Amino acid sequence: MIRGEPLKQFSIKRYYHVLQHDFLKDFFIRAAFSASLVCNIVVWILFLISERPDGTAPFVLHYSVFRGIDLLGPITKFYLLLGGGTIILSVNFFLARVLYRPLRIASYILGGATVATQLIIIITFITFRLVNY
Repeated sequence: MIRGEPLKQFSIKRYYHVLQHDFLKDFFIRAAFSASLVCNIVVWILFLISERPDGTAPFVLHYSVFRGIDLLGPITKFYLLLGGGTIILSVNFFLARVLYRPLRIASYILGGATVATQLIIIITFITFRLVNY
């Protein structure tokens, strides 16, 4: 057997059925992850173009009705929330893709959870803007 022979046997046509997946053809999956992606991009853009006071002023990061303001910090901490939303979106997308064939309901649950997470991040962003500006 020649060393390069196994590479000659590899053919994209042979593995095309793996790439041809019903995952993105499913309406609910496509709608859920598209809406989540659009929400995530919109929040990132709104946050990046929003007018901000100087970075030295502390921002209200947590407000409780009972205690009032109980967490102040730099605005850079808010990037953790947006980055976490992006990570959750990508991890849920790839998990839903892997679980689509063996367990389709898990993909639907992950899609719905991703939409819910992005909506919570939008509400958090709106609240952050109202409290701090």
